[in-house]
Amino acid sequence: MSETESHPLKHWLDKIAAAQPESPAIYIEDEEISYLILKDQVEALVTTLTQAGIKMGSHLALVTRSARIVALVAYAAPHMGITFLPLDPNLPEKWQASLLQQAGIEYVLCDNEISEDWSPDVNVITIGQLLLQQFTLGGISVEPRTSIYTPLMLATSGSTDVPKVVLLSPENITTSVQSANHYLQLQQNDLWLNCMPLFHIAGLMILYRSIACGAAVILHDKFNAKKVWHDLQKYPVSHISLVPTMLQRLLDVAGERSPPASLRLVIIGGATLEPALAQRALKAGWPLYMSYGMTETSSQIAGCRLNAETWNEPFVLEVYAGIETQIRGIEESTDGSGQLALRGAAIMSGYADSQNLSTQALDADGWLLTRDIAKLNDAGHIIILGRADDVIISGGENIHPAQVEAIMRDCPGIDEIAITSNDNPEWGQSLVAIYRGTGSKEKIEQWSRDKLKGSWRPRQFIKIDALPRLPNGKLDRQSLSSSI
Repeated sequence: MSETESHPLKHWLDKIAAAQPESPAIYIEDEEISYLILKDQVEALVTTLTQAGIKMGSHLALVTRSARIVALVAYAAPHMGITFLPLDPNLPEKWQASLLQQAGIEYVLCDNEISEDWSPDVNVITIGQLLLQQFTLGGISVEPRTSIYTPLMLATSGSTDVPKVVLLSPENITTSVQSANHYLQLQQNDLWLNCMPLFHIAGLMILYRSIACGAAVILHDKFNAKKVWHDLQKYPVSHISLVPTMLQRLLDVAGERSPPASLRLVIIGGATLEPALAQRALKAGWPLYMSYGMTETSSQIAGCRLNAETWNEPFVLEVYAGIETQIRGIEESTDGSGQLALRGAAIMSGYADSQNLSTQALDADGWLLTRDIAKLNDAGHIIILGRADDVIISGGENIHPAQVEAIMRDCPGIDEIAITSNDNPEWGQSLVAIYRGTGSKEKIEQWSRDKLKGSWRPRQFIKIDALPRLPNGKLDRQSLSSSI
């Protein structure tokens, strides 16, 4: 029996559709789709994709703004034994072309826009052609691959590099799903409102978590705070995932109104959660859960429930069972911090390089060296301090911007702040504070003189209307540096 046939990922939908056929699986645009209907739609899509020449071992990329189409292809891929790569339709076309090449893509299913940057050797099918079953394939003649089955490929969402393609195996996906469902207490007949992009790991894994336990998903094509608030009132939502920017916009819409009683967890990830925003949400009764993970770890591998009375920053995150942790380079630090390394069944298979896995993905013992600087407490929980590639060397000190940011958020008149640097003949690099808020530069500079000493104190202060952020909500530190 092949790996594709034997792995539970292939059978999740069939199992739930047999056990609870009339239970809702997906809500989208006020349409309720039962598990039985979803199974029928997925099987019809499998037939259509097969007629288009896509078969076991094929590599298929999907470039669409339709959450419905992404969900159906995500569920169909394991049944077909194909490898599936959803791409951000807003990604620059040259980056899309690079990712298609890295992943060895043979077929692209897309909206009606066909990029001139894509290789002429790629077979392109528009969704309109697929629905009408009109296929005119001008690309290469494809021979199915015989390598180890990788059902899912995703582009990384890093803030500094051209994205890479992460390979996730069936074991990666099922391990992550089972672990997350346990720690997030996702159960049969729960309802997850999914307004995260489905070309990111955070959004896509919600689809797999739901069919693994018989929960339902509300799908939004994109984030709209008013629509999210409307659906929170209309449906008995138990879970929702947000990045901090989404949370802020949702709170603005909700105003003084409390979240619905059905809502058990608001999972926050993807970027730093500002203390003021956390306090605002917790005070209003929103059940926040801070998560940590990345594409390379098949989504979250640690988290903690925030409490209005006891939470603090930086967050102390419980590591999920089955994940091993190491802190590398402790001997070079004075506070026990170092670069976080992770190992476990949820850690990716590797990066795609069009032919083989990258030799730089994992070390010989299977450890993934992240870019995050962290510490471990006595209980083995992790405390994320910042990014290794964000470290600023000032006056011979290694300074993590996130640590200075955490201190300066307590300054009156600062709503949000980011620390970057510029060249300084005395310090090598000196800190620059870029902030949004009502405080004057003079008052904030005086406050920092009282609270921060030596190379830890910013020498320049820049007030702006909003901090630059990437589409996924992460701080765009490249734009920060270039704005000085």
